[in-house]
Amino acid sequence: MKINEATEELINEYEKTKKEQKEIKNLKQSAVLFFSFDITDSSKYKTMNYLYWPIIINRLLKYIEREVLENLEECQLWRILGDEIIFIKQVSSLEELWNDIKIINDRKDFIINSLKNGNFFEKDLDIINNENLKKSMHLNNTLSLKSAAWIGLIIDQTKKNDYFSHPYGNIEIIYKSQKLGENYQIYEFLGNDIDAGFRISKAVTSQNFVISFELAYFLYKYMKNISEQKLEKDITKENNNLMHVITYKKFKGIWDEKLYPVIWYYKGKAEKLEENFHYNDYLNNEIIKEFIDNRDKLEKSKIINGIKKEMFTINDYFFEKIINDNNLSKKINEIEKNIIDTPKNELVNTPTKLELHCAVMCYKNKEEPEILIAKRSKDREYEPEKWEFGCAKAEITQKLSDKIKDEYKKDFNIDIELELETDREDQQPKPLTIYTVNKRGDYHQGIIFIAKIKNDKDFNYDHSKFSDAKFVKESEIDSISGKKVKDFKNSLQKGFDYIKKKGENE
Repeated sequence: MKINEATEELINEYEKTKKEQKEIKNLKQSAVLFFSFDITDSSKYKTMNYLYWPIIINRLLKYIEREVLENLEECQLWRILGDEIIFIKQVSSLEELWNDIKIINDRKDFIINSLKNGNFFEKDLDIINNENLKKSMHLNNTLSLKSAAWIGLIIDQTKKNDYFSHPYGNIEIIYKSQKLGENYQIYEFLGNDIDAGFRISKAVTSQNFVISFELAYFLYKYMKNISEQKLEKDITKENNNLMHVITYKKFKGIWDEKLYPVIWYYKGKAEKLEENFHYNDYLNNEIIKEFIDNRDKLEKSKIINGIKKEMFTINDYFFEKIINDNNLSKKINEIEKNIIDTPKNELVNTPTKLELHCAVMCYKNKEEPEILIAKRSKDREYEPEKWEFGCAKAEITQKLSDKIKDEYKKDFNIDIELELETDREDQQPKPLTIYTVNKRGDYHQGIIFIAKIKNDKDFNYDHSKFSDAKFVKESEIDSISGKKVKDFKNSLQKGFDYIKKKGENE
C-alpha cells in the first residue's frame, strides 16, 4: 500500500513538473529596450546653486521626460533614481531598434545643447522673473547629460503565484502598497540583463552614450542587412564611425566577471569623439585614460593589455569572437526571435492620461495670407507621411499659450502670436475647431488655433519629425498632393475664412 502511495505521489509530482514546464514555455517574452539619461555634475551644481537647484533639477527631469515621450511615443517612463531617469520600450524589429537608438542619441544631444546655450533656462521655467534665479541658473554650463541603453528579454510573471526559472533571468514584478491601496503599484524588473545595464551605465562620461554588447550586435546586424550591396570594408567603416570600442572592463556579476567591451555610440570618427573630453579628463577619468592610451597602442602594437588589436574594431570577427567565447549564441538568437515574433503589450500598465493636442494654423501676409503646413515623417508612429499643421501637447507645468509658442519655435523656428479671447480676463487662445486623436484605442482631444507669424526669417523644420514644411495660399488648397490628416482641407479652408473675416473687421 505504501509503495502504491509513493508511486502515485511520484506520478503526480511528474505531471505537476510537466505542467509547470509547459507553462514556462508558453510564458510571453518581450524584447525590451532600457535606456537612461543621467544628469552629470549635479552634485557640483547643487553646491553652487544651493538655493534653486531643486527647481532646476526637477524641471530638467520633466524636460527630459517630455522630449523622450514626444519623440518615442510607445516608450514608458520606468523610474527616476536620484538624478537618473530611466525609460523602457518594447521593440518589434531591428529597424525600429535602429531608429530608437538614433532618436535617443539625437534627444541627448538636443538637451545637452539646450543646457549649453541656455535655452533650457530661458524657456522651460515660468519663474524667470526672479532676478537671482536668472543669475544662478546657468552657472558656467555646469549641467550636462550622459546616456546608456541595453536590451533584454522580459518574461511576464505578474499573473503567476510562482516565479518560474528562465534561461535569461529577467522578470517583471508588481509590488502593491497595502497603505496606499491596490491602485498604487510599483513595477520592477529583475535579472542579469537589468544588472548589466546598470553596471555599464557607469562606464560612460558626460555628453556620451554607452550601449550594451547585445544591443551593439543588433545595430551592427541591421547595418549589415541594409548594406548588403556594399563592400565589407565600407560596412566596417560605417560601423566604426557609429560604435566605438572604448576599452574592456570587468563588471561584478556580468559574464562571470570576464572582460566586457565598453562600447560608445557616437556618430563620427574616434578622433572627433576625443574633442568632447575636457583637457583634464585624462588624469581624472579612468575610462578616458584607457581609451586614449589604447588608441596610442593600436598604432604600435598587435596586443593591447593582453587583448588582440582586432578586438577594438567593430566588425564580424569582433562579435563572433565574443559570442563564441562567452557562449552567447542561444541568448542572442532568443532575443532576436522575440524582437521579430512577439506582439507588443504594455510593460507598465499605468492608467492612460488624457492628452490635449494643440494644432495651430500659423499664417503670414494678412493681405494675401499663407498658412504653414507640415508633412509628418515616415518614422512617426501615428499618421506618418501625412500633411498637418504641426502640434503641441498641453502640459500641466506650463501655460498653454507658452507651451504652444515654444513648441512651434522648436519645430519650425518661428515666433507666433496666438489669437486670444480678448473679451475675457483669463485670455486664452481662441479655438477654431475641435478634433479627435485615436491612439491605441484611446480617444484624446485636439483643438486647432490660429496664430499670426511675427518672425519667420530663419524658418526651418525639425527633420526628425517632418519630411517637408511649406506655406500655402487659399488657391493652392486643392493642389496639395499626398496623404492628409482627417478634415485637413476643411480645416485649412476654415483657417483662411477666419483670417479674411478678421481682416474685414479691422
